Amino acid sequence: MTLRGLRAVPGMAAQAGFLGSAVCWFLGLCGLYLLYASGTFFGLGDDLPFVDRLAMVLGPASVAFSLLVAPATFAAAVRAPILVGEHEPGTRGRHAAQLVLLASGAYVLSAYGPTASLSLLSTTHYPPPDVVPASRQILESARLWVPCAIALFAILSGVAGRLIGRVTQWWSPSGRAAMTWFSCLALILSFWLPFLLTLQLLLYRAVPTPWILPGSLLLPTLL
Repeated sequence: MTLRGLRAVPGMAAQAGFLGSAVCWFLGLCGLYLLYASGTFFGLGDDLPFVDRLAMVLGPASVAFSLLVAPATFAAAVRAPILVGEHEPGTRGRHAAQLVLLASGAYVLSAYGPTASLSLLSTTHYPPPDVVPASRQILESARLWVPCAIALFAILSGVAGRLIGRVTQWWSPSGRAAMTWFSCLALILSFWLPFLLTLQLLLYRAVPTPWILPGSLLLPTLL
C-alpha cells in the first residue's frame, strides 16, 4: 500500500457502510505500517532464521494494528450513524454491534498477537527470560488490562467520530477535513500520553494494574 493508495481510501470508504469503511481505513493505515515493518524485517540480518525475523516483526505489528483500529473507526464514523438517532433503532443497533466487533478485533490483535509471535521464536536462540514472580504477576495482569483499554478506546473513537461528524456536517469540505484530522490526532494523543504515563507508574508499582483503564481513558472520554 503506497501513499497514492492511501489517498484512494476515502473514496472507497465513501461507497461502503460503516463496517466496510472502517476496514478500508484500517487496511490503508496498515499498509503504511507494513512499509516500516518491511524495512525492519530486512534490517535484522540474514544470520537470523527467517521464522525468527518474522516473529520479531509480527509481535509489535499485531499491537500496532490493534492501535490502528481506533483512528480507522473514527474516520469511518465521521460519516456513519452510530448510536445517535436519525435512523431506526434496528439500524443503530446494527451499527453499534459493528462497532463492538471492531473493538473485539483490536482486543484479539493486542491480546493474542504477541503471544502467537513468541511461539514462533526458536527457544535455542532465544530462551525464555527469567522473570521474578512479582514482575511476572504484573505482566500477566497487564496482558489482560492493556487489550481492554485498546478495545474500549476503539469504541470511544467511533462515538467521538460520529459526534465530530454531526458538528461539522454543514461545514465547508476543507474545514470539515481539517477539523476531522485535528480531532482524531487530539483524541489519539489524549489516549497515548496518559496510557504511557500509567504504564510507567505501573512499572514502578505506584498504581495497581487496573488503573490502566481510567488512567488512559479518562481524558479522551472528557474530550
